[in-house]
Amino acid sequence: MKNFTLLGIIVLASIMSGCKDGQDDSNVNEPETPSVFENSDNSSLDTMEIKNSNEDQMATDGANGNNKNIEANQTTERKNVKSEKTETPKVASQTYKAGVLTGSSINLIATSGKQESLRFGQSGDAVISKMTQYLGLSSSNEVKNDCNGKSVRIISWDEHITLLFTQNAGTMQFAGWSLQSRDENANKFKTTSGLTVGVTRASINLSNAESLQKTSLGYLYEAESVNAIFSADEDDAAITYLFAGVNCYDIEKGKKPEGEKN
Repeated sequence: MKNFTLLGIIVLASIMSGCKDGQDDSNVNEPETPSVFENSDNSSLDTMEIKNSNEDQMATDGANGNNKNIEANQTTERKNVKSEKTETPKVASQTYKAGVLTGSSINLIATSGKQESLRFGQSGDAVISKMTQYLGLSSSNEVKNDCNGKSVRIISWDEHITLLFTQNAGTMQFAGWSLQSRDENANKFKTTSGLTVGVTRASINLSNAESLQKTSLGYLYEAESVNAIFSADEDDAAITYLFAGVNCYDIEKGKKPEGEKN
């Protein structure tokens, strides 16, 4: 009986000793689980972050590059549009403050005070150029082959004034000017004494002693080589024609004006 009891104690002791050895072996052989916060894993995260950062930067650079390309294209397009635009040449044009008439010239006074003197005998091209600068383009331009026995070129500016040109040694020259009362702006031109179309005999203080010469065109008054034709020999009669130099009027002196009653 004692032998069986002793044998049981030994067997139990052996079993317990084997269990303890098994537990120790399991602790020794169990593999270690790496931590996600160790340096090796941190370096991987850093690499991922750098990669992501680089990708973001590349995307930004790409967007900026596209924007720069767009801006460059827009700038080029603007330059191309600008280069295709053509400037319309401007024509010189001035306004005159006054036109002073003499028996041998026209003196244009600009609003700036500058004066241009256009005299009989000057080149027709030069006179026309000056008139165009001050008054603009002419409204009519014609050649009359029988102008009191001469061939003349007649040029008018918007019914303001008419100039006459003749040929001399193959060159066109300024030879005369004229105004008519039907030209509503003609009175912008006048002599220094105030003669112009529309003014009356009384307004320029012509006395009865200064007789007017009867002609087929009207009553002629001559002063300083300028010819003024009044509609009648009365104080309230107005000037209907004013001219100097070459003219195309068919004037017969001593003849009763056309349309005048007996």
